[in-house]
Amino acid sequence: MGTHNDRRHAADICREHGWGVGTQLAGSDGFGTTTIEITALGNQVMLARTIGQNGRPASYARDRPWRLSDRDWKKIA
Repeated sequence: MGTHNDRRHAADICREHGWGVGTQLAGSDGFGTTTIEITALGNQVMLARTIGQNGRPASYARDRPWRLSDRDWKKIA
């Protein structure tokens, strides 16, 4: 099951997929691919930092809450 259009809490989706702190995910919104790294999981909220955009390192990397429903996120190695 993918994450696109899954309106559950991001932390619940992460736990279902076995994604924890340190997991890197990549997803495209149709305008490019974003790569994030999970930095914290709460009861409902997932915090992550952007580590890449369209194959290039991100120039910003602060932790912030993420929704997972806007893209089909996949775990990367």
